[in-house]
Amino acid sequence: MKLLSNFLMLVLIISVITVIVTIILEIFYFPNILIVKILATGILLGVISLYSIDVINFMILKRKIEEDERKLTDRILDRKCKNDEH
Repeated sequence: MKLLSNFLMLVLIISVITVIVTIILEIFYFPNILIVKILATGILLGVISLYSIDVINFMILKRKIEEDERKLTDRILDRKCKNDEH
């Protein structure tokens, strides 16, 4: 999951660079439909990867919290069992 999150961050960085370059091309070059298509694709890819990163990071955090809760519950149960034996 962390690998996927890192990959999506790379895609987000590439899409931001693409958007910046295409905006610069639009300003200093001439308006071209191909450049507009590349700009739209970069923006769409950036939005999708940003949303996906948030979802995946939430899943990672949720899994970590569940694991910590399980460990804490096991510790509490172990302490109770030890106290019951005495």
